[in-house]
Amino acid sequence: MQPDCTGRQLFDTVCRIIGLREIWFFGLQFVNKKGIPCWLQMDKKINKQEVPKQKDGSIHLIFLVKFYPEDVEEELIQDITRHLFFLQIKQSILSMQLYCSAEASVLLASYAVQAIVSLYYTCRNC
Repeated sequence: MQPDCTGRQLFDTVCRIIGLREIWFFGLQFVNKKGIPCWLQMDKKINKQEVPKQKDGSIHLIFLVKFYPEDVEEELIQDITRHLFFLQIKQSILSMQLYCSAEASVLLASYAVQAIVSLYYTCRNC
């Protein structure tokens, strides 16, 4: 991407590459020079925002869930969308950014294992 592209252009490119159509839940985040997480503004050029450059001139952005739906089953349609939500919530629990009791953690882990095993057996029978 060109450094003078907008946040929207970069975001749309990322979404197109991963095949995501439910884009309204997500955003690109960076940590500014003060160490504060900031959302990339879609309407502004990236080089006009406070995105710090690495030594090699690259920038570090994180693709994250920005908005959570009220009704997950009804609002998250695509498999990729549900998978991205799963990955972020899992990471938030493991890094302790999101509190989860021991009992709830075990239950969630069992659901994750069940989904993985089910997918494995489904693929083996293909």
